[in-house]
Amino acid sequence: MKRKNWIILIIILIILATRNMDFVKDIKNLSFRKKDDKNIAPVVRIEKLKKGSMNGDLLFQGVVVPKETIPLYVNVPVTVENILVKSGSLVNSGDSLLEFSASIKSELERSLEEVNLDLNNIDLELRDLTSGSLKLELENKTLEIRSLKAEINAMERALKVLKFESRTLREQADAKMRLFENDGISSIEANAAETNADKKEAEFTDQISSLDISRQQYELLLLSYERLKRELNLKRITLKSRRRKILLEKRDLEAKLNNVNEPLKSPINGLVAEIFVEEGIPVARGKKLISVVPEGSYMIKVDVPLYIASMIEKGQKAKVTLSDNKSDQSYEGVVEKVAQGASVVETKNYEDKVVEVYVDVEKTEGLKLGYYTTVSIEEGKSGDLLTLNSFSVLEDEGKPFVYIFEDGMAKKRYIKTGKVDSFRIEVLDLPEGTPIVVNPFEVYDNKKIVAEN
Repeated sequence: MKRKNWIILIIILIILATRNMDFVKDIKNLSFRKKDDKNIAPVVRIEKLKKGSMNGDLLFQGVVVPKETIPLYVNVPVTVENILVKSGSLVNSGDSLLEFSASIKSELERSLEEVNLDLNNIDLELRDLTSGSLKLELENKTLEIRSLKAEINAMERALKVLKFESRTLREQADAKMRLFENDGISSIEANAAETNADKKEAEFTDQISSLDISRQQYELLLLSYERLKRELNLKRITLKSRRRKILLEKRDLEAKLNNVNEPLKSPINGLVAEIFVEEGIPVARGKKLISVVPEGSYMIKVDVPLYIASMIEKGQKAKVTLSDNKSDQSYEGVVEKVAQGASVVETKNYEDKVVEVYVDVEKTEGLKLGYYTTVSIEEGKSGDLLTLNSFSVLEDEGKPFVYIFEDGMAKKRYIKTGKVDSFRIEVLDLPEGTPIVVNPFEVYDNKKIVAEN
């Protein structure tokens, strides 16, 4: 019995060993097959470069975007208490959008009260200029000037009299001195005449000196008067300037107070595009609060591949069809703007360079922000061009290239392209009849390929 069991056990082990050997062979064969698969030449479709016509209608996907956006601000720091609308809400002119906290109102009212006090103080100072100490001093200076001027005039008149008297007495003294020399009169009489003449001449000289001093005093008094007058005018101008500045500040505060006393309202009929604030969060002065799109102010934005963008320019006609509209509603339009530079659009698997093109449409009924559209841009029909299937063209860092079928292998070749439509691309630097690989997604340079029969 034991011998029989041993025989059965040996048979089972032999069977298992045989199966393991077959499994190892299968693994090896599989690995060899995988190695061989890498060397298997894929079968590809070949299309020869040939002349043909191209339809100039270029098809793209677009999206409805605002043509114009009106941002709303408040020129004062605020805190938004309630947001009364949402992005995408339809609003009419005068509809309330946001409500502000009451705290800013009390601050503005306190600032307005301080400004009113400043205005009152300036008004008092201005009134003081017309009847205060400076005004009185200026009037005193005026009286002094008039009095001194009158004194100078009197001295000038007296000087003329003294001059005449002095000259007369001198002539008399000289005559009496000649008579004395001729024994005509006594020495006492001659000396008396000489003394009188000397006194009058001295009085005349003193009058001249006094007149000069008075004239100098008059000039100084005039300078003092002009200085005081300029000081008074300068103070008046300064106060009036301060008053105008404070008055502007008052009006600004009143306008701000009016703004925050009532909710922020929409100035137009339209659509709320974006809300930039949150409830309860302070907002700095001049920060954008909300933006509104005017009703019907829409256009179509299209991201055009860089290698096609050169075929599009402002003024080209376009036709826009709503992608998600069952009625297949379409709109006539025109290319309004082509961006000067390209931007990079990142997807999950690759990056692409595009140029933003904006199409303006004549009517906007039925369009809504964010709607996807199909945009057909007319470019005209061209004939006798060397063209190939657009799926044959790939890009390497923005440079288009194709794979040419040559000696059973794929050869990478950079190309220059011309006109482009939705299905065909014009090639400018390859000869007619060049065999091109179509859909070369499993092909690389110098890879063996087999042309499809």
